[in-house]
Amino acid sequence: MEDEELRERAHERERRAREREASARERQGRAEAEARTAEHQRSAEVHQREAKQHAAAAELHRQAAETQADHAREHPG
Repeated sequence: MEDEELRERAHERERRAREREASARERQGRAEAEARTAEHQRSAEVHQREAKQHAAAAELHRQAAETQADHAREHPG
């Protein structure tokens, strides 16, 4: 009976160890997913800033072209 009890305890310890290991893997997976999400968020913010800069540059180019067109109309030839 004592051997049986020892085996049961050993099996229970193994089961708990496997559960802890699975839980740790799960937590690690969630942490990695959160890190990827945070990186994607930072990347999206960078892209958004770049898009705003490009829009501002396009507006400056449009204004410059408009100024050149006005100048050409005012001073033909």
